[in-house]
Amino acid sequence: MSLGVAACGDDGGKTSVEPPNHYEFQSRFDSSKSSVSYSGQTARHIMIADLTAYLGRLDTAIRKDDFLNVPFFDPYAIEETCHADLVAAFNRYFRAGVGEVPWLDDEPMLLTTDPPKLASQVTYGDISKEKNLVGKLAGNDTSTDAVDWSVSLANVIEINVLGESHTPSSPTELVDTIFAKVAEFACDAIVNGVPAEPIYVDEMGVDHQQLLQKFLLGAVALSQGADDYLDDDLDGKGILSPNTRDGEALHTKLEHAWDEGFGYYGAAVAALSMDLASIAGPGHEDVDGDGFIDLRTEKNYGASTNAAKRDRGACVPTRITEDAMRAFIAGRHLISRAGEELTEAELEELRGYRDAAVMAWEQAIAATAIHYANECLADLAALRAEDDSYSRVTHAKHWSEMVGFLMSLQFSPHSPWLVRGNGAESGPTLEFLELLELAGGAPRTDEDAEDALIALREALGDAYGFALANVQGDGADCAGW
Repeated sequence: MSLGVAACGDDGGKTSVEPPNHYEFQSRFDSSKSSVSYSGQTARHIMIADLTAYLGRLDTAIRKDDFLNVPFFDPYAIEETCHADLVAAFNRYFRAGVGEVPWLDDEPMLLTTDPPKLASQVTYGDISKEKNLVGKLAGNDTSTDAVDWSVSLANVIEINVLGESHTPSSPTELVDTIFAKVAEFACDAIVNGVPAEPIYVDEMGVDHQQLLQKFLLGAVALSQGADDYLDDDLDGKGILSPNTRDGEALHTKLEHAWDEGFGYYGAAVAALSMDLASIAGPGHEDVDGDGFIDLRTEKNYGASTNAAKRDRGACVPTRITEDAMRAFIAGRHLISRAGEELTEAELEELRGYRDAAVMAWEQAIAATAIHYANECLADLAALRAEDDSYSRVTHAKHWSEMVGFLMSLQFSPHSPWLVRGNGAESGPTLEFLELLELAGGAPRTDEDAEDALIALREALGDAYGFALANVQGDGADCAGW
């Protein structure tokens, strides 16, 4: 696809204008100011990261008997309320503002950066006010959902909580079950002593910290980005939004919809100018040289970091990072220069940019699922060889990341793994369910485990057009993803 855009000039004619290299666009209503707005998406990315970090901090606190860095929880309160108290602490992030759960606006973020973040970015409210995760989870923001996620979640993981087994059938139920399981293990450790393994790794070998994070990046970020703000199935929604002013804001409704899709992808505005190593980890770069990291513009989140990691580790060069950024920028550039109503040609071109952006987004996720399938194969090799390097905890981490990323793919309405609609045939495809069965409900160590992982990675590679060398290595100097 050509990224040069034929767009409407001030005289109503067409001028060929190249898109910028950064995701930065002036307002058509005040050219001295930016029209880009997606702070709510950034806030939710930070909440997902901080909820993940919270589980890690909780495990560390239990081992050190020092809970200074674990907000919202008093381990020395009544023993009988420990489980409920911990679930309530987790819900400060997930259900902020719901019922009697306070908003996080005045609470300090856990996220840190080096160089430090801006002094004006301390609390969640400094990024965006009154935000939570549950309201944007697939199945809870239903006006644009491609399928009914309250009954359609593809999941093979069975979780035993307080003596009862659960196989969650909706995204909300899965998150709540993970909260309950981690709280059960944590409270047991507080009362009965520190376990050998982290409190978020269960008896089946599921790492609930990793599973939760990767699942939320799909069920919140990809679902909202691809199935809401970048979709075109409802008039007046997503990329069918009118390109007219959004109240008194500095952007149009269509500009804002596209921005929010970009915000959920998670890239920094200048990602094309950043080194891939910076995007991959630590995920940020002081682009403007002021000595600080602006969490809104200089930090990469979610799938954008996975794209960079896979680009760096590819045997046959890939450009997932560049493909995603150029598509997002070109689409926004088209919208910025279009009139109040896009022509059919402009809308068709915008759909092309949307398709390219979402494909790169899915490729970043699928390639990372392949990466962790390969890590699981290495874990199994060490286990079979009775090598001292084998670690059940590491195997749990790798498997849970693989499955979390894999489950995420069902939330894109453009995914090859989803049939959209509300009928009996809608929902994740049979082929996708087969992929989950190959992965198993916990890390597999049976005699067919290796064959299953190989079949899984090959199916993902075929679906997304990955070079075989990237999927399995080239047999020489490159191990592949």
